[in-house]
Amino acid sequence: MKCISKEDGYALITVLLVITIFFLLVLSFMGHAVNTSKQNQQIESNSQSVDLAEMGIAYVAVALKNVYVSSQQQVSKLVYNEKETDQLKEINRPDSYYKNRAISIMAEYLENGLSNETLEKHMGENTAAYFVIEDLIIKQKNEGIDIHFSSIGSEGNKNTSLKAKMTILIDNISTQNGDSTGASISFDEISKPLNLPSKCVNKLFLPEDCKEILVEGSASYSGNYNGMSGRTIYTTGNLSLSGNANKVENTKIHTGGSLSVGKNMNHLENTILEVKGAASFGGQLRTDNTIIKTAGSMNIAGHYELNGGSFSYIEGSLAVEKHLNISSSSKLCVSGNVIASQIYASGDLIIMGVISGKVKSGRPQYVNRVEFLDLCSKPVNDFFIEWKNIQSDIEYSY
Repeated sequence: MKCISKEDGYALITVLLVITIFFLLVLSFMGHAVNTSKQNQQIESNSQSVDLAEMGIAYVAVALKNVYVSSQQQVSKLVYNEKETDQLKEINRPDSYYKNRAISIMAEYLENGLSNETLEKHMGENTAAYFVIEDLIIKQKNEGIDIHFSSIGSEGNKNTSLKAKMTILIDNISTQNGDSTGASISFDEISKPLNLPSKCVNKLFLPEDCKEILVEGSASYSGNYNGMSGRTIYTTGNLSLSGNANKVENTKIHTGGSLSVGKNMNHLENTILEVKGAASFGGQLRTDNTIIKTAGSMNIAGHYELNGGSFSYIEGSLAVEKHLNISSSSKLCVSGNVIASQIYASGDLIIMGVISGKVKSGRPQYVNRVEFLDLCSKPVNDFFIEWKNIQSDIEYSY
C-alpha cells in the first residue's frame, strides 16, 4: 500500500485552509453587497418620498396663487362697494377697517377655491407613490393671511412629512376721502429705497434676488422681464427695458426721467408706474387695477387697454396706434390730445385737448384745467389695494 507523505498532508491542509478563507471572504463580500443594496434602496425610497412631499407643496402653492391672483379684482370691488355704501350712509371708517374686510373676504375666496382642489395625487399607474395634503388651515391676521398645511409623500413603506406655512400680506390700502379741487397729482408717491445692499444699487442688470432696486441716474436693461412680481425699481433718471415685460404684478416703478418698454407690457396688474418724463411702449399695454402717471406724453405702438379699475394720468398727449379701450371701472386723464384708430370709452375719458380717431362707444369729457385737476388729481374711486406676493416657509420632518 502506498503511504501519504507528511508533505502531502501539509499540502492538503493548506488547500483546505485557503478554500475556507476564500469562502469566508466571498460570504463577507456578498453580505456587504446585500447591505449596500438595502441602504441604497432605503436612501432612494427616502429621496423619492421627500420629492413627493415637495411636489405636494408645489401643487398647493400653484393652486393658492391661482385663486389669490384671480380673486384680487373681485375682492377689491366688493370692499370698494362696501366703502361707497358707508359713505352714502355717512358712516366714516378708518382704512384699517377696509383692510380687514379685504383680508376677511380674500380668506373666504381662498378657502372656497382650495376646497375644490384634489388633496391626494397618485403618480400615474404607480398607486404606491403619491402625496396627500392634510391639516389645511387658513387663518386671518392683522396684516394678511396665513395658510398652514402638511404634505406627506409616500413611496412604498417610506413616508416623509413636510409642514408648510404660506403667508399673504396686504401692504397698503388707500381709501382717501375729501375734496381734491385745485390739487395737482404727485409723481413722488413711491418712496426712494434707502440703505440697500450694494448688489441692489446701480447695477447693469436687474438682480433677481433684490426686491428693491435703486439706480442713481439712468438705466438700460436688455432682454425680457416677464413675470416680475413684488418689486420696486427706482431710478433718478431714465429707464429703458428693451424686451417684453408681461405679467408684471404687485410692482412699483419710479423714473426721474422717461420710461421706454421695447415690446409688450400685457397683464400689468396691481402695479404703479410713476414716470417724470415721457413714456413709450413698443407693443401692447394692458393694465388691470394699475396706476400709471406720466409727466410727459405717452406713445403706444399697439393696443392700450385699461381694465379692473385702472387709472392713467398723462400730463401731455397720448398716441395709440391701434385701439384704446377704457373699461367701465377705469379712468384715463389726458391734458393734451388723444390719437387712436378706435376708442371704446365705457369708463371715464377726461381730456383737455382734441381727439383724432373714431369714438366707437362712450362720451369723452372735454374740460378746462381747473376741471381737469379736480377730476383727475386722484385715482378711480380713490381706492387701491396693494396685494403682496405669497411667502413660503417649509419645515422638514423625516
